Amino acid sequence: PGVLTRHAMLLVVGSQIRNLRSSMLRSLEAGKPPAIDHLNGEIVRAAARHGVAVPVNAKATDLVHAAARGDVQLGIDTLRSLHRSTRTVDGVDQDAAGSSALPSAP
Repeated sequence: PGVLTRHAMLLVVGSQIRNLRSSMLRSLEAGKPPAIDHLNGEIVRAAARHGVAVPVNAKATDLVHAAARGDVQLGIDTLRSLHRSTRTVDGVDQDAAGSSALPSAP
């Protein structure tokens, strides 16, 4: 296909993807319990059994539970806060060490 056809296909696919919502987000929006304990929660429990730290998974699980209780509002600022709070490993700022970061707010 030509460039215009490929571009048109990308526009159609992009318009469909823009409207997709994860089942967990749909649960939160509907006031239903999210399945976080069956996903990240299981990772946290398995890691604890093996003595492995998984701070990002633990904090993400806590954050989703807080959102389900209505204690926090989900959005880009909350995601940035989670990102900032999990960027230090063994006292080293991973962003400063060259690891990728979320883009800053426009």
